[in-house]
Amino acid sequence: MIWLLPILAFIMLLAILGPSLVTLWLNLSEFGELFVRPLYLGLLGGLVISVLALVRVDVKNRRSITWWALRLVFGLMGAKDESDVSPMWFDFDGFKLSPQQFLAWQATKVLLGTLFFTNLMFGVAVDAIIQGWDSGLGTLPGIFALPFATPPLDISYAQAHVVPMMPALTLLVSPLLYALGIRLFLSVVATHIMRVAAPILPSYLFGREVPDLSRFVPAVEALAATLLLWTAFNLFFDSFIDYNTKYIILGLGAAGAILAAFSYLDRGIYREERWAAWVPTVFQRHIVTTRLAPLLLIALTVGS
Repeated sequence: MIWLLPILAFIMLLAILGPSLVTLWLNLSEFGELFVRPLYLGLLGGLVISVLALVRVDVKNRRSITWWALRLVFGLMGAKDESDVSPMWFDFDGFKLSPQQFLAWQATKVLLGTLFFTNLMFGVAVDAIIQGWDSGLGTLPGIFALPFATPPLDISYAQAHVVPMMPALTLLVSPLLYALGIRLFLSVVATHIMRVAAPILPSYLFGREVPDLSRFVPAVEALAATLLLWTAFNLFFDSFIDYNTKYIILGLGAAGAILAAFSYLDRGIYREERWAAWVPTVFQRHIVTTRLAPLLLIALTVGS
């Protein structure tokens, strides 16, 4: 009877994929390369986006949010009581894949991401660049000057400074920003959230004392700085730029830089093990004022 299981599984798989396979075979027989070419270009675009968005290059630490979370979930599901729970399950910074597991996971993410991020037009542009097409990427840095320039009414200004960037802006920039946004979320935002949440989870799961949340101030500041700086960067590629755009960019950039500096300084205090003496003062009036006053001033300037 056990031999019937693989046979039944094969029959079910054939019934599910059969119509799609027949359609694929008919299209290949009828159209040949005309049918395969769009598939290739779409997968090529998805491959580039997948590599940029999902591949981790931190070979030294070899962390993985997915596998850390799976180990924690399955470990908690298999634990009968609190004594069976290992404190190492909650240690995100200490979690590390083996080199073989790390490489295999990166390849798996790229394969799945290629199918998920399939993008035909981006693939067309990438294929054209491989074949020598000039997309105008070299002129793209000029876009960072546009919000701060007052263009004349003469259309020649747009022809000289904007038109050469149009192919890159139309075909390349949006998919690249999308991929980099995912990469930024996974590498910075999600990683910091896991780093902050991991030590707190035992307190809510087992009713333990909640740790002092003040030690996570640098991580929160880093997250806020990342959000502000990324928003300011994306404004350069907005479809509509007016006279106020430069003030918004400068305001967001200044606020992000201030928070990044505070995060760096506060993290330095923690690394030097002077945190315990500094934590009781973290929410004192002068500490809060030095952090919020510049941000409020920038917000008022931008809003006005």
